[in-house]
Amino acid sequence: MCGASAGGLAAAYVALARPELFGNVLAQSGAFWRGNEGTNGPPYEWLAHEVVTRPRREVRFYLEVGGDETAHAVGVGPVFIEARWPR
Repeated sequence: MCGASAGGLAAAYVALARPELFGNVLAQSGAFWRGNEGTNGPPYEWLAHEVVTRPRREVRFYLEVGGDETAHAVGVGPVFIEARWPR
């Protein structure tokens, strides 16, 4: 499963929801900064929080963020390149 921006967020969400169908995710500049269920408001980085709090899934991720993504997305939330994915 792959996608860019909101598509990368959606790809990650779908793979986490259905790991038996989608075991690999490529997210290019995924909008992981977004809030609850993809909104533009807080709580930001909602999906990252879901990954931490849910049981571990057998899903592999490849995440890319461009080096020039230094502005606040949609004028709100964290900067893409500074958003953190759980380790």
